[in-house]
Amino acid sequence: MLTRIFTRMMQRGLSKTVYRFADAPEDALTGQYGIYVNVPFCPTRCAFCPFYAEPAHRYRDEMEEYVGAVLQEIDAVYSSGGHTGRPEWLYVGGGTPNTLTVPMLKRITDALRARVSIPVMGIELLPALASVEYLHGLKEAGFSKISMGVQSAAEDVVRRTGRTIQTSDHLAELVRAARDIGLWVSVDLMIGLADQTADIFQRDVQATCALGPDQITIYPLIQVRGVPLRFTPALQPAEQYRLIEDAADTLTQFGYTRRTAWSYALGPAGDLYDLSGSEIGATYIGFGAGAYSVYGAWRMMNPEIAPYLLALREGRRKAFISRRPRRGEALRDLSRMIYHLRIRPRPDWPLSLRALAWMLRIAGYSRGDSLTLRGRFMAHEISKTVMEALPFPIQDPSSVENYAEYEDYRQRARQAQPTAFSAPTCASAMAGAPSSPGATSPGAR
Repeated sequence: MLTRIFTRMMQRGLSKTVYRFADAPEDALTGQYGIYVNVPFCPTRCAFCPFYAEPAHRYRDEMEEYVGAVLQEIDAVYSSGGHTGRPEWLYVGGGTPNTLTVPMLKRITDALRARVSIPVMGIELLPALASVEYLHGLKEAGFSKISMGVQSAAEDVVRRTGRTIQTSDHLAELVRAARDIGLWVSVDLMIGLADQTADIFQRDVQATCALGPDQITIYPLIQVRGVPLRFTPALQPAEQYRLIEDAADTLTQFGYTRRTAWSYALGPAGDLYDLSGSEIGATYIGFGAGAYSVYGAWRMMNPEIAPYLLALREGRRKAFISRRPRRGEALRDLSRMIYHLRIRPRPDWPLSLRALAWMLRIAGYSRGDSLTLRGRFMAHEISKTVMEALPFPIQDPSSVENYAEYEDYRQRARQAQPTAFSAPTCASAMAGAPSSPGATSPGAR
């Protein structure tokens, strides 16, 4: 019952978030924060993916301009002054970041490192597009972590998603090469895909453990507001959670230690590539079309590619912006703790939230600061709820109070650069938007 109460609190609190398309505010970056760079290009549209992405083949001629726009956005942010914060990490996600060449990526990371010191740089990769040579280029460019989205070792399951398939031999070669040159390797699996039975998932876990990556992350199926699933999940959420919990025994046998609700790393003091944790509770700034930010007094999401490029050509930064309510941030703080399998109430939380944390302990969801098995099942539900309940304005136009103004601006942007916009975008096709020109209905990653 407490899980249902907590879930409803999260859904009510996050679903009230309302955005406005406007000039991005210039709040200073203070304290510790992360930096996220979004590369919104993909070779195919995966059926399970709820995030903003565009067809890479349609943007071949615009990729250099896109990189230049990201550099311009970085310059605009860090030239505004007043930033006293210290970056903890830089992650490049998408989309499919390795649709960009290593020199393109290096231009972006060099621009950031010229302004701030960044201790850790990570990047997400589509294994089918990666090569050993590409990994060496990333290492030389300063990256220390890679995350490869495998999702399933069963080719029939991956084929149903529309994803570009990598062979098991190629994946093993990439993991081996990455570890040999000193890159931290995370492999992502997903549970809940079409035709993915419990037996298939258990074989996925065994096969991934045998590869020996530094980290394995297992995600339940996530359905973001405004983005309908295009298939029927083989397993319901409760069964997905049970199988993730059952997988812990296999992972432990291979030497992995649980670090969050969904992530396992080699060794008790292992490092972690944890963008999901960042989405749930971190402070970070995003660069690039479709990038999400949470810092200062704001939540923000950059617009799609065409309006993103137009605004920067005009010398402006445009974004969907929303103020961060104090109560909502306390809920987010508690949710992040739960994702990390612990509860440690803070004195500045609202009384109702401290009371909820106390009731969770009394009801057996936690012992000391750590979650029990019962609490871990709650952690799956809460973490999934946070990612699904928070509206992303590109995916969910109903969360934008002046969406008609955004449509007008986007249409003007497309007319100014029509080459890549002669067919419906992935965002439009994904969200089932109206067929009228410029009308679409999508973070971190």
